[in-house]
Amino acid sequence: MMTAAQEFAVKCERVRSILDMHSLNAVVIQKATNLAWLLAGAECWIGRTVERGSCSAVITRDDCHVLMNAIEAPRLSAEELADLGATVHEFAWHQDSTDDLITTLGGACIGSDAGAKGSQPIEAALIAVQTPLTPPEVERYRALGRDAGEALGVALRQVEPGMTEHQIASLIAREVLARGAQTAVLLVAVDDRAMRYRHPVPTDRVLAHYVMGVIVARRGGLHASATRCAYFGELPEELALKHQRVCAIDGLILGATREGATAGDVFAVAQEAYAEAGYPDEWQCHHQGGATGYQSRTWRATPGSREAIRAGQAFAWNPSLQGTKSEDTIMCHGREIEVLTATPGWPTVAVPSAGGALERAAILTA
Repeated sequence: MMTAAQEFAVKCERVRSILDMHSLNAVVIQKATNLAWLLAGAECWIGRTVERGSCSAVITRDDCHVLMNAIEAPRLSAEELADLGATVHEFAWHQDSTDDLITTLGGACIGSDAGAKGSQPIEAALIAVQTPLTPPEVERYRALGRDAGEALGVALRQVEPGMTEHQIASLIAREVLARGAQTAVLLVAVDDRAMRYRHPVPTDRVLAHYVMGVIVARRGGLHASATRCAYFGELPEELALKHQRVCAIDGLILGATREGATAGDVFAVAQEAYAEAGYPDEWQCHHQGGATGYQSRTWRATPGSREAIRAGQAFAWNPSLQGTKSEDTIMCHGREIEVLTATPGWPTVAVPSAGGALERAAILTA
């Protein structure tokens, strides 16, 4: 099994390919998403809504330097960087030396992901080399996916009519946090709000019958997305049929997610599937998802998208029909896919797919 130091070395070499591509002396990485990738899943967030991480990395042809202040140095050095072999530079929190160190270490020609002084933007190239995921990343993704799917299922099984969306969201957040992850996205809608809104931020609306819970769980920089729905009482036939159809759309999209295809190819399958389901224009009401990994969506597919589907890449497609949605995070393994966020014991529905029947999450009834 690849060690953390070996994974880090692979990442550094991938970044060095950008040096040659853009005739640079160094690449500066400062966004928390990209730092998590480079530093083998290091948790470099303090403020979870802040784009910049709690350290900076300068990758040259000969070394990788990690710059941090004296507040962050003890934890990062002991818990995140100890096994990587990076060269650490520490400075006083009230005398930020980041810019001076970047100039000293990187020289005149540098690229950066966050607009370091005097740099050229290279984030697109940096994101491109984050695929394929290394074997340790795949294992970390599997673990995160299992925890995310389980957390959402455990939480929704605790829901009862009379709870508010805020209370339901707190149950989901508790289960995610208890598994060592964060909620990068947490949406909850009950009853008519689920029918009206595609991005339902939780409110004090009280649950009567129907609830939809949506999460993007983040851990070690990786993101796992999933949606689950539950109904209390007799499930209306119209809603059951609509969910069956959105699952069928999802199955065709997942079957089209194969190495060698493009995002546009997958999107065309989605459009045709919506039309066959009797909802030819519904895809225009919400994006259909796309690649994921160190961002909730690395890119979103659109008509004619040219991004390549690659083996060793994760995807989160999320087809929706008004009031319902089918969403999981998957890994592409060439001609096959692996669902990462399955929920243990959750009811499923079998739908056709290019690789054979797939099980998709049904609506839980209680």
